[in-house]
Amino acid sequence: MGSDYTLRPVRVDDFDALVALGTASADTGRIRVAPRYLRNPVEVWAALKPELQWVVAEAEDGLIGGGMVVLGETEVEGERYPSATLGGLMVHPAHRRRGIARALTEWRLERAGPDAVIAAAIQTGNEGSFANAKRWATQIFGTLTVPVFRAGGEPSPARGLEIREPRDDEWDAAAAGLAEFERGWSLRNPETGASLRERSAGAVSGDRLQRYQVAVGAGGVVGGFELFEQGRIQSVMVEHMPVSMRLVTRLLRMMPPDGEIRQASISRIWYAAGREDVARALWAYARAIAAESGNAIGTQYDARGPLRTLVPLRPWTPKGQVSVAVRSPVRLSEDRILSPP
Repeated sequence: MGSDYTLRPVRVDDFDALVALGTASADTGRIRVAPRYLRNPVEVWAALKPELQWVVAEAEDGLIGGGMVVLGETEVEGERYPSATLGGLMVHPAHRRRGIARALTEWRLERAGPDAVIAAAIQTGNEGSFANAKRWATQIFGTLTVPVFRAGGEPSPARGLEIREPRDDEWDAAAAGLAEFERGWSLRNPETGASLRERSAGAVSGDRLQRYQVAVGAGGVVGGFELFEQGRIQSVMVEHMPVSMRLVTRLLRMMPPDGEIRQASISRIWYAAGREDVARALWAYARAIAAESGNAIGTQYDARGPLRTLVPLRPWTPKGQVSVAVRSPVRLSEDRILSPP
């Protein structure tokens, strides 16, 4: 609690206030963006991700800050720990430098507990978030690439390869393939066939917004990814990007004319060893189906890992970079591949 504001869990009827706060609190990194909500995010996340908790700071004139924490489990140095991923930190510009970001972070750290591994991704250039993280993190390191591509194109599966949702006996195979692909990565989220299936079945008002897809060949399940149609929940307005990047994106028609990005994202990606053809097919298929609900597709990955094969990054591809802040009971080896938090 501050002298003139209080912290509390979010409520469904905070929707309009959250929209106003998100619009006013554009990210201050190298690429500045602000969200535009298309559905009530409180209802959406309660349905799709019940492990997510949202806290807001409320003053007499309304909401002045907010942040999210996702509770779960992660792997660090080969061992499993309870985890908490911090995100969505917002403070209204008129109320900054008053300790609100710190209070919101402390609220979320308390919910995670003293033994949890805490992680947060921070965009390059967001000095306020770096300063906030230095108060609680035991390490800040690594570089994750966050590219955005135009959605669309034609899926081009390799011969003898089918890409579709898993059948009953294929969920466990998908989870096992993902675990093998990510073996040894720091901050990976352990999955089972049941957890992949449960998340893929989640719906909001009857609409499924995330789906798991697998690539199936003669040897069974040989790859997979999760597609999240975030553009059906919120779009992102690009308010500022460096001049050089803006000129390139305009020249190559990568940015929508109105600057509004309706993005899908892919995660939990894997492909069998030596099957770069599967990687290419998964990416082409993901881009094609992303166009059904938006105009862009993105992901996050550590460029030291095998996912660089999946994503056709070019010098002109619009991309951001994030570092990872971590508080952990054991020190993370900075040589290990990082899984995006």
